[in-house]
Amino acid sequence: HYRKTPYGLNKKAVTFGYNELKAKVIEMRDMGSDTYKTPISMNSNLLDPFRDGKAIGRFRELLISANGDSGK
Repeated sequence: HYRKTPYGLNKKAVTFGYNELKAKVIEMRDMGSDTYKTPISMNSNLLDPFRDGKAIGRFRELLISANGDSGK
């Protein structure tokens, strides 16, 4: 069902079914920690452009501002 979504089309980022998940876990386990590279390009619009871990806070602020309430 989700194979044709933007994430699903990236074969290195998403697995479908237990066998694919198991193979991906084994692949990641067997590579060194300094070897892993994210399968999604850093300039992809699928990633948070800020990449600062504050997306939830920004989303909350957006919800507050969308209601016309300053939240204070």
